[in-house]
Amino acid sequence: MKKIIGKYMIAGMAALTMTACNDSFLDRTPTNDLTGELYWSTRADLEAYTNGIYNEAAK
Repeated sequence: MKKIIGKYMIAGMAALTMTACNDSFLDRTPTNDLTGELYWSTRADLEAYTNGIYNEAAK
């Protein structure tokens, strides 16, 4: 009886270790990072960026 349970346990552990995960969840683009293509889309974005530079330089 112990041999049968041991064989099932080994088969079950082997089945669990041989399965693979889907790695597509790792290939996402970050949602909180802005790139140049995403940020510089309107004139208001450029004005906000320029005002931020001037405000930092005035300190």
